Amino acid sequence: MEYDGRSWSDGVAQAIMEVKRKDDHELVKAVLVAALFPNVIKIEDTGKKGGFKCIASGDEAVRIHPSSVNAKTKKFPSRFLVFHEKVKTTQVFIRDCSSVSPFALAFFGGKLTWDRRQRILNLADGWIQFAVNNNAAVTIEAARTAFDELLQMKIENPELDVSNADLVKQIVSLVVRP
Repeated sequence: MEYDGRSWSDGVAQAIMEVKRKDDHELVKAVLVAALFPNVIKIEDTGKKGGFKCIASGDEAVRIHPSSVNAKTKKFPSRFLVFHEKVKTTQVFIRDCSSVSPFALAFFGGKLTWDRRQRILNLADGWIQFAVNNNAAVTIEAARTAFDELLQMKIENPELDVSNADLVKQIVSLVVRP
């Protein structure tokens, strides 16, 4: 906490006010991945017009709760949703869900592993898979490792300003893509 001349503040509100970009919404959703992972579902097309099914880890079929703002959504910008809560009534429902980009999952989700033979980048022990070429996989893994190291440095030294680090800017530019 710091005193800004008027009141005590942790600086979060000021930082939020300073960042006014049209893609802030996508950045907030990327942060939700870090907060809510492994609460992720995959959206799979059923082949019917506007039809899709939601699959949670363990191949569990779930539905979006009727009270969710996404209940009537027919098409999501990504095939992945993060959610806050899963409840079972007559069926298993998720609530408080948001569509998130694959890059947000790759940088803020669980452990990544690269299967060179199949050219698959695995997340969450292979439950989430991304088909990528070798160069992309190596780049993503290296950036993720460097970001994890930068985050560890920030944890060890809270005064360290990493907001203008090139790596942070590059990762932000990727995760704000819908």
